[in-house]
Order: sequence, then C-alpha cells, then structure tokens
Amino acid sequence: MRLFLRGILLAWLILGAAHLGWASCASDDPDGSKVAAARATADQTCSGLGAGCDAGNHGAYVSCVAHVASDLVNANMLPKSCKGAVKKCAAHSTCGKPGAVTCCLTTAKGTKCKIKKDAASCSAKSGTAGSCASCCDACPPPGSGPSCPASATTTTTPGATTTTTTTPPPTSLKFTTVAGTTGCGSNGFSNPALAPFSGEIDSDTGGTTKLDDLGLGCLYLGGGNTTIYAGATVPAGATSYFGIGSGGSLIASYGTGPADCTRGAGPGKHCVNNDALPACTSDADCGGNSDACVRDANCFFGPPLELPVQTISAQTTCLINVVETDASGTLDPTPGDATLTVPVSSRIYITGNLGSPCPHCASGSCTYGARASLGCATTSSSGTSIDCPPEMGGGAYQDLMVANLTPLTTGTSTLTDAAGNFCASQRTAGAFSVAAARRISEHGTAAGDLTGGAAKPVSLASAFCIPATASETDNYFIDLPGPGGLGLDGTAQIVPTP
Repeated sequence: MRLFLRGILLAWLILGAAHLGWASCASDDPDGSKVAAARATADQTCSGLGAGCDAGNHGAYVSCVAHVASDLVNANMLPKSCKGAVKKCAAHSTCGKPGAVTCCLTTAKGTKCKIKKDAASCSAKSGTAGSCASCCDACPPPGSGPSCPASATTTTTPGATTTTTTTPPPTSLKFTTVAGTTGCGSNGFSNPALAPFSGEIDSDTGGTTKLDDLGLGCLYLGGGNTTIYAGATVPAGATSYFGIGSGGSLIASYGTGPADCTRGAGPGKHCVNNDALPACTSDADCGGNSDACVRDANCFFGPPLELPVQTISAQTTCLINVVETDASGTLDPTPGDATLTVPVSSRIYITGNLGSPCPHCASGSCTYGARASLGCATTSSSGTSIDCPPEMGGGAYQDLMVANLTPLTTGTSTLTDAAGNFCASQRTAGAFSVAAARRISEHGTAAGDLTGGAAKPVSLASAFCIPATASETDNYFIDLPGPGGLGLDGTAQIVPTP
C-alpha cells in the first residue's frame, strides 16, 4: 500500500510539473511565435553545423537543437519555460530518420501523431502520412508549422489525383550599407551635420523645438558632455544577412562568413589585449586588464569603425564591432518594414593615428596593426577590414563598450526625458555633447515591396542606451552611461540563404 501511494504521489508530481511547465510556456509565449522562431533558428543553425534535419543522425539533431535552445534562453530570445517545447518538437520528428514519416492516427480521444519508419507502416495502422517533419506540426493533415513544406500543388487527372509538395530554398534578408551624409557634424554640432538627415535632437520631449539634425550614415555616442567624439561615419559597402524564419521572423544567419553573418559570439574566449590572442577564462589570464577576456567573435557588425579625434589626436580610436548575441527581428516583405535587435559589443582600441584611425586593407595587404603586411580583403568604402585589426597590446586596448541596437528599424526610434536623462544612471544630462537635448529621434524608411527579389533603398534607425564601460577614462571622454543614435542608409533584398 505504501509503495502504491508513493507511486500515485510520484505520478502526480511528474504530471503536475509537466502541466506547470506547459502552462508557463503558454503564458510566456501565448501565440507560439517565440517557440516557432527558436525552432527555425535551431534548424538553420544545426544545418550549418552539419547536424541538420537531413543529416541522417536523429540523436545529433536533437542534441544540437537542445544546445541552440539553451543558447537562445541565455540570450533572452526564448523563455526558459519553452526550452523543453523546442527540444520535444525535435525529438518527435523524422529528422535524421531517412524514410520515416509523421503519421496522423484517429483515436477515440482525437487525432494523435506517431513517427513511423515509412508510409506503408503508417497506412497499416490506418493512419495518414503527414508532410511535416515534426509531430508538433503534422496533425491534422496537411499540418502547419516550421517543419512543414511551404507549398503544395494538387493535380487531378481522370482516375487519379497527384499531390506534389515543393519546398522552396531558405531565404535571407540582405542589408548593405550605402554612403549617407558627407558630414556628421563636429562635437556639440558647432559645425552642423550635412544632409541627408536621419533624425534630430530637440529641446523638448514633444519634438517641437529642434536643436540639431543627425546625419544619415552616422553613429553618435554619449551624453551632454561628450568630450572628444563627434559623429562617426559608417562606411558604405558593409553587408549583414538575417535569415527569414516562419511567421515573418528574422533570425541569426551564418551569412557567407564572419564579415556578414549575425550569430552571437563564443563559446571560446581569448585575450583581445594581446596580438597573439591567447585563450583565457577570466581577465586575470589577460594581465588583469578589465574586459580583456572576451567571447570569440563569430560575426562582425560591419568593418572596423574609425573615430578620429581632431582636438586630441592621441585619443583617435578604432572600434571593432562584434555581434555579441544572436541577432533577431521581424520582416513584413510587402511594405518592406523591418525591426531588428542586434546586440553589439565594441572593442575600443586607441591608435592615435589621425590619418588612419584603423589599419586599412590596401592592395591586398594590411597597412599596419596586428596583421601588418598580411593578406586581406574589404568591400568597405573606408578601406577598413576585419582582416586588419589594430595592434592590441601595449595599452592600445581600452575596454568593451556594449550596446543593444533595439529597435534597429525602418520605423522611428525615439528616446525622451524631461530632465535629459535618457538612460539609467546617465552620467550627464543631454545627448551628443548638447546638454539641452530632451528628445532623440532617429527615423528609418521602409524598402517597399521586397517580394520580387530586387534590391530596394532602405534606411534603418536606432536610438539606444550605452552602459558604463570598465574604464573611467572612456566613460569620461564618451560620457557614459548615455545615449546613442544611429542612422544607416542602405539597400535591402530578399535572397537565397548563402
């Protein structure tokens, strides 16, 4: 009797825990979009790692999906309560099982799905073979969800009906920067930015009294007492790919390589204050330099960005911008509206080279820096290249500046505060060395219909916050914590996933 009661109690606990887990995911993701996007991301990621649905190894596929789901949870892109749902859909699938089918069976309790070794085995049980790979999507036929084919056509001839299912190749959103303004303005806008503009700063939260224009193609940093940095020109010719998932979701992409992919950093770590890039587990392994032991860059958000400092040339800086965690977003292809989240970490290097704040790739080799005279390639109008990092040691590396570009949008992104404190614990009221600023507004423009596959003009905008760095010197010069503003001019195009 005691064993019987223990059995009932154990069953109740298991069923109760399962019920609570499901209820939690249902409340954390009521429309299922986060789970669907996570499944699409996992499928694309695992395919790129050789462990995809068609790779022929079910266990490896499920393991890969589980790891990706954990990464998405850690990146706050998937509720922790929904991680099990993503893994369950992979486990109850035909992925890695050649010839297997999802089988929809009618029972007294309704339709249920089983994985059968082939269509004949499904028919033998009076079931209907589904066209979707996962039981999460297959029933009732024809099913609907991330593992289902995108389209099916049915042809009827006398005495026969033939259904042909066609799955189109995966597609990606390709964004490439083009030249914007020729002048972002001087520090504090004593020399104003030049047209075209992407936004403005205003003296009131309602935006009725403009103080200064913000140039299109410019990055602005810091609060009302930014000491030396004016707007930085974003180079033309930089491309980023974003995978197109289900339901209009945008997901991190492998792109063609590190220069244009949008996957997060890690898991390995190396010291970025040393040209030899030794492996590390903490800053102590890097001589104690704060934020020097960082996750390895898998993808870069554009080429190195040059920050010349006319007033104190010794502070001239080169920024290496790394995609810190997987990019994500949404796309409505018909009007060409997009909203992105791109978490970026910027590695700050002082080069003191006013004429060339970052090394350039010229005639196929790096002009100076950690890879001086070694081979390189670039499409950037500035001539900078991820192949040509600056010298990292000898005090050149300062620290890490983190920014979450969200939203980076074809719409409008705005920060307002009646006291000019746009960000938590902001160091100095105002923005971009204008103490009176109470509103920052950056404006994007939609691309228009992208469904035809042609590249269309587009602009992306973001007003965002930058936390303090580990260096009080950089916090003083950039005036952090404080706001940032970004307007990117470019082209958008839906292309086959590279």
